[in-house]
Amino acid sequence: MFETLTTEVILSSGIAGVSALALIGSLVMLRAPRHKKSEVDIEAAVRDAPYHRLHNVLPVKGG
Repeated sequence: MFETLTTEVILSSGIAGVSALALIGSLVMLRAPRHKKSEVDIEAAVRDAPYHRLHNVLPVKGG
């Protein structure tokens, strides 16, 4: 059964398979993302930020 497989057939099949995988990978990378990123509410993020944890990291000027 395997004696009919020549080196040319094996190599061309391998090259065709690798090319198909590269094409499929390229199409997967170029497609649009499934989930749209949610909008971030800047006001809420600043209001709810844990500023009390920054007392040893960043000097906060009062004023």
